[in-house]
Amino acid sequence: MRRSAAFDALCRCGRAWLAGAETVTLSPPDWDVLLGRARHERLTPVLHALFARARVTPVPPARFVEALAQDHRASLGRSLLRLAALEEVVARLQGQGIQTMVLKGLSLAETLYGDPALRPMDDVDLLVSRHEARAVRDVLSGLGYAAPSFEDDVRRRAATEFVPAGPVSTRPVIDLHWTLVDDKSGPAAWRWAAHAAERSRTVTLGHATVGALAPADALVHACLHLVANHGLGGLLWYCDIALMLDRWGDEIDPDAVVDAATTARVAGAVAVALAGACDTLGAPVPPALVAALRRRSIGGALLAHRPVIHRLARRPVPFQDYVVPLLMLDHPRDAAWVVARRLGAARRESCEVPRTVPPVSNAAGSG
Repeated sequence: MRRSAAFDALCRCGRAWLAGAETVTLSPPDWDVLLGRARHERLTPVLHALFARARVTPVPPARFVEALAQDHRASLGRSLLRLAALEEVVARLQGQGIQTMVLKGLSLAETLYGDPALRPMDDVDLLVSRHEARAVRDVLSGLGYAAPSFEDDVRRRAATEFVPAGPVSTRPVIDLHWTLVDDKSGPAAWRWAAHAAERSRTVTLGHATVGALAPADALVHACLHLVANHGLGGLLWYCDIALMLDRWGDEIDPDAVVDAATTARVAGAVAVALAGACDTLGAPVPPALVAALRRRSIGGALLAHRPVIHRLARRPVPFQDYVVPLLMLDHPRDAAWVVARRLGAARRESCEVPRTVPPVSNAAGSG
């Protein structure tokens, strides 16, 4: 089985899981290749849920089924650890009067997937206001987290990572954001991000009461993340989008999605991500929504087609994480702005002298 065939089989399984199908028919697969691709896409817990419910033809070998079960158990354990860390951090922040929002994986695992093990994640993503970032750093430092690049990241990036202290720790990395978007989303996206934070709603995750994006903004954010940070590669992100449309369909106003994407000047990015979720996993995307978004973006009109999306989603191309976001911006001047920012950042980094490098002595016989 080639990697592309394994990808197609995963798409078929994803469609069956989302549709609640009771039978799944696959072309005779190489089960080892399928397992490797499923782990690469972080979809083994979803496959476990599907294969436990549906009748699969041909019947998978016992070793394949057991590997899926092991991955599901491991994912559940990690999810519980992340939830416990969230509860601890949020309680400490709220004790200091600091409000926070939960983004992406952990929020979606609890509110969309039902079983948090089905949504693997690498870290816990939190959003705070920029002016409270240093206060949050102090709180996290008191809990044993460290962010060595914090000061540089506050000046140059949209987020920083807090790593738990100690060589071996079961606690997750905390990815602290002070805005929903970074430079790759273009200059207008910052305005949408500010309004999206104001429109947030309150959710309960475990024992923590936190903010979360409203459905329409969560959908736009997921689309932007898929395009700007992953270059349209990653079936897990398409699963997020498909589930949002399926479970939150009544709460997502298509006009609100178009308005948000137009305000951020990323209509093309949202159009291509939605078209990709429809193509790969059969997400219930209203055709009128994609058409309205495509009309507002040259890049979206050119790239929101099945062959292009399938190629990008199936196998990353060189520089995909940089080229694809540029093509998805609605205005050429925004693309020029992004390129200028990236070049400026690269120039600053190249001019910096590492502080750990000792001066070179020219004295004869030194050493």
